[in-house]
Amino acid sequence: VHVAAVVGNIVTGIIATCSLWNWLEDKHGFNTMIGIEVAFIVLAVCTIVSYVRAVVSSPGRPEELPITVRSKPSGPDKAIQRCYQCSEIKPIRTHHCSECKKCTMRMDHHCPWINNCVGFKNHKYFINTLFYGTLAQLYSLGTMVYYMMERIHQPDIRGWDYYYCFAMGVLSLSLMGTIALLLMHMFLLVNNTTTLEMFRLNTGNKFNIGLLKNVQQIMGGNPLVWCLPCVWGVNPLLYDGMEWGTGNVEGLDTLDPGSPKAAKMTQMGDASWETQQQQQQQQQQQ
Repeated sequence: VHVAAVVGNIVTGIIATCSLWNWLEDKHGFNTMIGIEVAFIVLAVCTIVSYVRAVVSSPGRPEELPITVRSKPSGPDKAIQRCYQCSEIKPIRTHHCSECKKCTMRMDHHCPWINNCVGFKNHKYFINTLFYGTLAQLYSLGTMVYYMMERIHQPDIRGWDYYYCFAMGVLSLSLMGTIALLLMHMFLLVNNTTTLEMFRLNTGNKFNIGLLKNVQQIMGGNPLVWCLPCVWGVNPLLYDGMEWGTGNVEGLDTLDPGSPKAAKMTQMGDASWETQQQQQQQQQQQ
């Protein structure tokens, strides 16, 4: 339902803006009309590509890490910690998603609008979607407002005028939410924190290593690829999802790692993992 709403909003803007071709050509000429429409089409394509990448890309799961990386210590006690729910290794800033039933590295939140977690490997695409979506909606809304301002002085009402009024209302409501989300995630990006860490865990900015490096950890080392919706750009040799610049920081999970409950959960996860390993060995022997 949420994905359908996003797609419907994109289609609404595309139809409304592209249907103004004839009016723009009559008023400003063919070349100006082409320039206006091509600029909007570029923004719309970038929005769609970014959105698709955010939906289909993995947010970054611990099981995707190479075995050499997975064997590195990740906990405050320099031990390999495991999730007590899925028994997978649990690097620092990794959280178990109750919707996906899997752990996500540097998990920001589970987003129903993309039907996926927003994490280490797709947070860039999510930000690109918000960025290009905001620009495309502003562009489309501005074009329709310009058209309607011209139509006010006309005595007749055309059928498309009703659709433009509807589209302007839809885009205005959507734009308010998109701008709010974009500003929020830009703040999270430059401070190297996540929605979970800011609102739920209250960890402050323990991973803040400077504006440029904060952005590079998510958007990539080369500023030229930050706005490209089809390129991740992060060098896995520098940022593999296990460590985040300041080393292992204690107390960043929902529980204090030193608490009895956290210790019990870790033991449960280790025991579950050992049981799975024994079962796999027995199956191989059979």
